[in-house]
Amino acid sequence: MQYPVNEETLIAQFERHPVDALLMRGPPPLTRRVLTRAKQLKVISKTGAGHDSVDLEAATELGIAMIVSRGANADAVAEHTLALMLSLARELPRYDRNLREGCERPVRFGQGFPRPKRRHLRVWRDRPQSGEAG
Repeated sequence: MQYPVNEETLIAQFERHPVDALLMRGPPPLTRRVLTRAKQLKVISKTGAGHDSVDLEAATELGIAMIVSRGANADAVAEHTLALMLSLARELPRYDRNLREGCERPVRFGQGFPRPKRRHLRVWRDRPQSGEAG
């Protein structure tokens, strides 16, 4: 696939390599113009949130099914959120900035922010996703 992904590159790709199924990640523009040129396409599967870049009306008219895998990346999002929270709690962005700026004297942990003696982080999951244990 050539980048950037636009209508022309998608049309050229579908004409060179006809496919029955398309696994999507990101927002490639699947417009009516693109979908009509994808002669063999039967199903589009999208991972993540949103399907704004897919012309659902055209896909339906052409008999192309659309599958959205909601929550497929939920664990990765949760892990990333926790990593960001921990980096803020340990002031890693400030250390990183100082290192990149060539700071000769490292900033000591806790300067600028009061450091509580006890920290608590509670993590809970509201309900299990389908196929998972509670």
